[in-house]
Amino acid sequence: MANPYDKAHELARAIMESEPYKAYVEAKQIIENNPDYKSQILIFRNKQMRLNEKQMRGEDLSEDEIAQITSDYQELNQIKELVDFFNAEMSFVTLFNDIQQIIQQKIDSGLV
Repeated sequence: MANPYDKAHELARAIMESEPYKAYVEAKQIIENNPDYKSQILIFRNKQMRLNEKQMRGEDLSEDEIAQITSDYQELNQIKELVDFFNAEMSFVTLFNDIQQIIQQKIDSGLV
């Protein structure tokens, strides 16, 4: 019988060898090495988080808030390195979520 811990380590290695992970690490390093890019992303993410929290509390977002976050995102998408980072991040998150879903489905099917 396979040891789940060994398989988890094997999965972690496979993830780290995947193209989405490698692209994400590379793009993240570029952002980390540029304080202006890093700052822009942090400011944008903080605004996103505040708006998400507001929505989770059941509050409506104003047209100004929506317009501002949309404008901010469009501005960030004018910078190639930031676009590359967002795309790499999305690809890695998709990979990770897909793996979690596969594991969850297998576990759930075994509990039926």
